[in-house]
Amino acid sequence: MSIIMKDYGVVVIVRDEERLIEDCLKAIHDADAVTIVVVVDSRTKDSTFVIARRYTTHVLITDGNRGHLRNVGYERLNLPYVVYIDADNRITPGYMEALRGKMAEDSKLSNVGGAQMQKGGSLLGRLDCEYLNYRRAVGAGGMMYRTEALEDAGGFNNDLNVGEDGELQHRLVDLRWKHGWTGDIFFEHYYADSYKVWLNKMSHGSAAGLDLRGLLRLLASPMMGIHAAWIRKKPSMLWYIPLRSLVILLGPGKKDEYMPS
Repeated sequence: MSIIMKDYGVVVIVRDEERLIEDCLKAIHDADAVTIVVVVDSRTKDSTFVIARRYTTHVLITDGNRGHLRNVGYERLNLPYVVYIDADNRITPGYMEALRGKMAEDSKLSNVGGAQMQKGGSLLGRLDCEYLNYRRAVGAGGMMYRTEALEDAGGFNNDLNVGEDGELQHRLVDLRWKHGWTGDIFFEHYYADSYKVWLNKMSHGSAAGLDLRGLLRLLASPMMGIHAAWIRKKPSMLWYIPLRSLVILLGPGKKDEYMPS
């Protein structure tokens, strides 16, 4: 019996991810063994490269920011669709096929993601997953993109090391592409501890800097917290959403260096 390859593949960008990468790649393999996986490695100093080669022959060594690494990955993949999986993501069986099914429903969908479930012992990680599911949001990690849409927008911004997914999304919207989300399937997001959750928010979430959008988000956050607490039946959203908005707004942001998960 012949093996039918999918019209989508996976891109994983990494740097010094030896503690996470094997579980990540094993989950991808277990979920869909005939999917091509491209790992783009940025100057790894640990055993990440060696571990990745156990699961795929497509391991590329390059340098640059996260936007550049994501572009290198999908260009090497050269398939109609690409799923970005970060080292701290764990794909569940059926996840990628569910995203592909959503893509088939509308040719103007540029990207689609699913719900997130916390993996690891972080309280703030669990709350962040709850917030993202309330907003029906997901970053590049865990998202399937239509290659046609990526090429239409010129791909990710090569110069961005944080916020590269959000910046791309604004350009896709300007080009009249749509964004999708489904709560019918989920992937796991590993959070080591609450400190790293806040570090991530301060370094990645503040990519836009102290801007009007962030100020408006902060002003609206108490009402969002009330709405989320009611809709999701999670009273913790009352304080988490305003605090999250404040940290993102005031975080200094680390834009000049690729950081491991």
